[in-house]
Amino acid sequence: MMQQIFRVVKLDDLNGSFKKYEKPQLTYSAWVNGSFQEEGEQFINQNFGFRNFFVRLNNQIYFSLFKKAKANSVIIGTDNYLFEVKYIEAYLGKDFLGEKEIEKRVKKISEISKFLKSKGKDLVFVTAAGKGSYYPEFIPDHYYRRIKKEEGKTNLETYNKYLKKYGIHNIDFNQWFCNMKDTTEHLLFPKTGTHWSMYGSTLAADSLIKYIENLRDIKLNHIVLSDVEKSNVPRQIDNDIERGMNLLFPIKNTELSYPKLSFTDSGTSDEKIMVVSDSYYMHMYFQGVCKNAFNSGDFLYYYKQIYRGDELITNEEINLEYELENHDVFIIMSTEATRPSCDWGFTNEFYTRFVNNKLTEAEKKELEIQEYIEKIRATKKWYSNIKREAEMQNLPLDSVLRKHARYMIFVNNKKK
Repeated sequence: MMQQIFRVVKLDDLNGSFKKYEKPQLTYSAWVNGSFQEEGEQFINQNFGFRNFFVRLNNQIYFSLFKKAKANSVIIGTDNYLFEVKYIEAYLGKDFLGEKEIEKRVKKISEISKFLKSKGKDLVFVTAAGKGSYYPEFIPDHYYRRIKKEEGKTNLETYNKYLKKYGIHNIDFNQWFCNMKDTTEHLLFPKTGTHWSMYGSTLAADSLIKYIENLRDIKLNHIVLSDVEKSNVPRQIDNDIERGMNLLFPIKNTELSYPKLSFTDSGTSDEKIMVVSDSYYMHMYFQGVCKNAFNSGDFLYYYKQIYRGDELITNEEINLEYELENHDVFIIMSTEATRPSCDWGFTNEFYTRFVNNKLTEAEKKELEIQEYIEKIRATKKWYSNIKREAEMQNLPLDSVLRKHARYMIFVNNKKK
């Protein structure tokens, strides 16, 4: 009680995403309808004295004694390597979309690529590295017993097959990182993080810049490494899973490399590049790749918001006509875990708006269904609930997804 009132001991805040409850105001109506009591209970439960310490203690006990993570969708592998479950399932092919669905998507990407080429612009598809593919030896054995990996039955393999078939510019960082794994001096994936390491991100950014240069026959600013500092204490994104676990004691880590970098100013091109990506591009963006190498190009994050210099633009304000007019290269980047949602509705909307705006009503309806399916796949909790529903009803996941997508269209039309 003393700690709750006076905060005698300063405790670190908990990491992760959760709802913060405010202290409720006592009013007659709130007391009578019970909302004051309910909100008061939630507030006290979240703010009692030493709560953060007890949460961390509880999480540490589960981790140390039972090898369980009290964090959403986190799996503890061999030697305490941490994984998000979606990367393991993607590597083993549990989220496989099927050949027909993937070829249909790639055909649409091919049409977009041809449209952009007719305007002197380019589309580049990028596969970021994934932790499941990079560290399969640390995946817990029970996953291999439960899910049998079938060659050629993963989204990455099948996408690469059809991207090659339809002649789409494609960079496969996932395969490249796996090939370098036994020979690289610097760790490309951290033990306790979900993204590629800060060094791995820098390496991929450097390669991406040079690929665009070669593709467009232009000269961009390059990354210059002045030094690489090594440390056993992870920084920034390199222990993002561990931070979300809220433990009392840090997990023993491996040696990581931290590049000190700058950019040349010898670039002569004024072409602008837009990147549509998940969080794997986030570190590149804050390193200054968009600003310094891509001529202040933009970062379209999950097709929900645009990072444009100091400005943040939400999905409702995105103007695709403006983006098409003001960018010369469009990069779509996703990793194995986000490949089912791929571009989060960007290509569907781009295709409908510019490539084939003479669709039949049935085709428009199907596109709308597909857009909602991609939104569902991109929303972790929503998608998990639907997967559970499909398993409980013993129905194909695709049919349950379509049912929910059609329902959302019905609700939106009713609102309109």
